[in-house]
Amino acid sequence: MKISVKIMCCTALCLALTFCMSGCIPTVFTKWFINEKVTPTSCTESTTPAEFPSESLTEAAETPGTTAYETENFEQFAGKYAFSSGVGAWGNTLTLNPDGSFEGKYHDSDMALEDETGEPYGIVYECEYTGAFSSPEKLDEYSYRAEITEFSRKGNVGDEYTEYIGSTRLVHRISHCYGLEEEGKTAQEVIFYTEGTPTSMLSEDALSWLHLESDASSLPFSVIYCPDFSTAFVSIN
Repeated sequence: MKISVKIMCCTALCLALTFCMSGCIPTVFTKWFINEKVTPTSCTESTTPAEFPSESLTEAAETPGTTAYETENFEQFAGKYAFSSGVGAWGNTLTLNPDGSFEGKYHDSDMALEDETGEPYGIVYECEYTGAFSSPEKLDEYSYRAEITEFSRKGNVGDEYTEYIGSTRLVHRISHCYGLEEEGKTAQEVIFYTEGTPTSMLSEDALSWLHLESDASSLPFSVIYCPDFSTAFVSIN
């Protein structure tokens, strides 16, 4: 008798485990212990798919703030910038818009010239240009990187026209855009530095264009640095 009970219990346990996996245990297992004969039925009648959270695996795996770069806009950098020697004669003024587009004008002049007849004249080198930057990528707490995705000038390099101011002949000649171009090559990228950036983060080439006090430890303005040509524009808002 004891052996039969043990066999029945073992059999019941096996059936319970089997039906548990299929979702059929409530009916079959109960009828077994009330000594009713059971005819196995299809498990599809009593199974209900389990419900799980709707969040996808991709969403669950993503953790905010873990990307290498953060994309920002240009609002904090928008405004006018200047690139110059600090002593006049030539300069490049750039206006950056909140959407990343920009426009500007480069100028230089050489007024102490004489033509073949000995008559004095002067040349004004100039370049009116427009362009756009890609969305800036945050490098660290103070700096951002962006590519120059568009760049064009008004007219062609070398084109010129002449005007007279009194009896003085003045030649206007389209040139390259010094600061963003050199020998026909346009810069590929720029680095934006925010106001307050420690000066120790900038290269000596960049600092040489900023005209800072010798003891300055941080930037009092924003800077657009062009690593391709080691040139730098400072905000003049």
